[in-house]
Amino acid sequence: MNNNAPQFNWNDFLAIKYDDITDDQTREARARASSWVTCAVGDRCKDLPRAEHGSVRPADNDLHTLGLLFSNAVGAMHRQNLLRDERVFNYAQETAQDILARIEARTALLLKEHAQTP
Repeated sequence: MNNNAPQFNWNDFLAIKYDDITDDQTREARARASSWVTCAVGDRCKDLPRAEHGSVRPADNDLHTLGLLFSNAVGAMHRQNLLRDERVFNYAQETAQDILARIEARTALLLKEHAQTP
């Protein structure tokens, strides 16, 4: 995990309304979401075990899947912003918000379990 990676506030990004978001914002978010270091999973679970030594991918398969789904949803937001399709953009945004909440819940559970492991 690269602890020097700048933090990105996913909740703030996902709260930006369609009429207020820029192509640059969605482009940056798409790039961050497609990297384990800067994606929502990476931001939330830097203290959890990784898939293998030196890997940034989480060891937990559910968290891994949620990260991939989140990346896809943020990518869809970017594509629909470029295509100027508000309806599909809003759906992708709602999907990303839901997945982010699931990432946060899964991470909280795993951190609790990890803290209890001797």
